[in-house]
Amino acid sequence: MIKGLLIEFLVYLIDKKFTLKSINKYLYDWDYSFKETIYYNSSYTKDYNSENHNFDFSFLNKVFKLNHWVLFLPKATVFNETGVIVINGKVLCDTIYNSKGYIKKSGLIKPYFKSIIIKPKILSGIYFHLSGLFNYNFFHFLIEVLPKILDYMILRKKKPEIKLLINNRNPFIEQYLSLIGIQDSEIKYFQNNVMVQNLYYSNNKFVYEKLLDGYWNKHIYSKYYLRKMAEKFLLSNNPNLNISKIIYLSRADSNRVLINESEFMEHFNHFKIKKLVLSRMCISDQIFYFKNASLVIAIHGASLSNLIYSSNCKVIELFPKGRNSSTLYQLRQISQIGENNSHHLVEISNVDKNQNILINQDEILKVEKLMYGY
Repeated sequence: MIKGLLIEFLVYLIDKKFTLKSINKYLYDWDYSFKETIYYNSSYTKDYNSENHNFDFSFLNKVFKLNHWVLFLPKATVFNETGVIVINGKVLCDTIYNSKGYIKKSGLIKPYFKSIIIKPKILSGIYFHLSGLFNYNFFHFLIEVLPKILDYMILRKKKPEIKLLINNRNPFIEQYLSLIGIQDSEIKYFQNNVMVQNLYYSNNKFVYEKLLDGYWNKHIYSKYYLRKMAEKFLLSNNPNLNISKIIYLSRADSNRVLINESEFMEHFNHFKIKKLVLSRMCISDQIFYFKNASLVIAIHGASLSNLIYSSNCKVIELFPKGRNSSTLYQLRQISQIGENNSHHLVEISNVDKNQNILINQDEILKVEKLMYGY
């Protein structure tokens, strides 16, 4: 235990000393030397020709082309804390997910030096990288990591011995994989850094393109691949559920709650709104509710990532005034994945230090007007 604490302290000191400039020499962008190891997925050829793979969001006034491939990476080290991949002592930038301005905040360098001090465990089989910095978070796993499962399922047909490599074990991850028939025996969860002899990796352009804005990046998500993934899970069904077309997503057992939720719900009694606490529901039930919803009211949060399963749905999002808008930007893109969805924002002015909100009468009336369509 003492040895472990000393190592943690040493790594901490190294991490604190590093500046963004000095970090750059440990970073590695994809270059042409990797072309010989690219695994071309011929199963996608028909799909590529049948649909124009553009990220086209009118409010961005830009169109980005898809550029996706799967790489075979021999002797790759994978960090358990971040899912980041290192080849020949260089961190592969594509696995960081964010701009260089996010590296120190995400804790990249700390596990990097820990991998130098503590030798990673060697995995000799064939693995597919389904790891990420935010795998513990429902939104980031569903939107930024899980779509790559499409590549794994095609690759598995050619290499049946391949297994998934995942750095966080969560109930929602297990449920999602189970829904599409992936057995526990196909999954390798790891708690410490590992060196994988044979690793396949879908580059992040499979999920999104990066809109560079200097020090930070924003993400434009792939409508095409998120829809392809959603189609696989929309086959889930539960005819015993008491389905309502109008649902309210409560955060009763989380942070960022609606303090006067009872008053809010009472005002809309005549709408017969179904109140849901998604953290208490299985994944298949969540999918089914969103599949059938025509109106979703929710406080800003990860639960809205389920909108990839909705179509012809109006979304009314209660957003804490003053909150960082980057996640709002992401959820607005997600609401456009389904056909004919519309996204509406009601900014809530009364916000406490924990981002809990207290909705006033004027704001309730704004919600009501949106529900009636004016």
